[in-house]
This record gives sequence, structure tokens and C-alpha cells, in this order.
Amino acid sequence: MGHVAGALLVAVAVALEVEIPPSTSEAAPTYGLKPVQSEADLRICGAQSVRRKQLSGKYIRGVGVEIGAKHTPLPVDRRGNRVIYVDHKDDAGLAAQFGAAPAGRERLHVDVVDDGAALRKFANSSLDFVIANHVLEHLPCALCALAAWARVLKPGGIIFAAIPSMRHTFDKDRAGPTPLAHHLADLGDPARVARSFLEHAMEPHVKEAAGLPGARMTRDQAAAFLATPAAPGLHLHTFTPESIFELVVGAATRAGVPVAQLAASRANPTECVAIIQVTRANSNSGAVAFTGR
Repeated sequence: MGHVAGALLVAVAVALEVEIPPSTSEAAPTYGLKPVQSEADLRICGAQSVRRKQLSGKYIRGVGVEIGAKHTPLPVDRRGNRVIYVDHKDDAGLAAQFGAAPAGRERLHVDVVDDGAALRKFANSSLDFVIANHVLEHLPCALCALAAWARVLKPGGIIFAAIPSMRHTFDKDRAGPTPLAHHLADLGDPARVARSFLEHAMEPHVKEAAGLPGARMTRDQAAAFLATPAAPGLHLHTFTPESIFELVVGAATRAGVPVAQLAASRANPTECVAIIQVTRANSNSGAVAFTGR
């Protein structure tokens, strides 16, 4: 990792518990695209009306993981490709936490129980893709997650991340997207992350979701709310297509994470799908230490 992150990240031993079958691909794909170079490029990408399924068919190849898919997995062509489904609990645990899947849907079987923000059960450079749809906004340390996902990917590997655009969701009345400086400050500082998590739970829109009176939660109310089943639905960070691009650039230039954004799509106005490619093998031999809730 780069010197900025190197002093902050704590390496932990990676015990490979998941056997990864060999990829059918002989070389890292290039997809015929150059990395996004500017916000102007990003706006051009964002204007394209491309569905998740079409993006999946273009970028998802080989063997990889999807984090937290539950009953809404990304459609993936199964011919020569394999998806390993990762979640923080096993099937019984998810059913107990979230109840039954909606009518007409079936919750996927969890192949591997692991922290999706760290993927400690996967070896360095062992996967072709990581799918994380509507995941990044829930994580206390977004840069920690990007670094961990880059670690498990081969050079040329893809991070496929659908992220809600705050302008079109219940986040629209918040002050603005989480700035890069905030993400950088979170990196490697568990105490700050914990404070930010509690402070966010005190914001007015969270109080409304919890059905509590008053303009703002007290710290005690927020702490109590964080222990309820509704807490995992909090958006700890907010994004716009432009701030996602800024986060990826910051990850590469300020935190030493070897990634570049290839494309973005806003087929659905409520979200942006970011296609992020790992540009080289991650030299960090251990997973990023991640302190979540």
C-alpha cells in the first residue's frame, strides 16, 4: 500500500478457507476501455442508459464473489462464470434477522460467512470480480473496503458497485455527499469511525425512521437504535456519481489502493453503477483491519 495508508492499516494474517476454482480466462481482460480521466468523462459515462444486467454481461467474467446479495443477486451469465455468495450470517441467521424473503423471491444460499468489508477468508489476488451492490454506503470505512476488495482481486479484476445517488433517495436533505477528506480520516482510525457512526445515527432523518419525537436523537436514543434490526439500513456515507469518482481517485492517489474507474451508469436515477478495475496486484500481504459495528 502507499505510504499514507501504510502507516494506518494493520495487516492481519489471511487464512485461506475458500477454495477458488481456476478461472477460464487466461489473461486479465481490458474491455477495450480507458480509465475515466476526469469528471467530464464521468458525466459522459453517466449519461449512458445501461441496465445492471447489461453491465454484468460486459464486465463479470471468471470466478468472484457477491456481497450481501440476499434475494436480489446481480444477474450473471453462468456459462464459464461462478459467483460465490458472501454474507455476514448463514442462511438461518439472515432469516432470523430479516425474516422471510418477499413474495415471489427466494433468498440465496450463503456460500461463505465472512465480513464483506474485509473478505478475510479469501487469499490475495484470488478472484476475478467483487460485486457489492448497495453495500459501500453502509460501511463505516469505505476506503478500507475498497482496499480489501482490491487485495483479493487479480490485476484487471473488477469491482462492480451499485451505489445510491443521494439526490434521488431519502438522503437528499442531508448536507451533501461524504467528502474525500472524511473517508481519508476514517482510514485506520476505529475510534473516529465509531464516533461518526453514533453521530450519524443522531441525524434528523434517522430519528424520523425510528419514529421518535423531537428534532434530533439523543446519544442514548441513538445508541439504543443501533442495537435494533433497523440499524443495518443506515447510510453511513452518502454519494453522488461525482463523489464516487473522487473516492476512487483518492483511493489510488492518496491511499495507495491500485484501482481506476472504468465506467459509470445511471440507468436507474436512484443509483450509480461504478465499474472499478484493479490496475495491479496489491502488494499488501494481509487484509485491511476493519472495525465495524
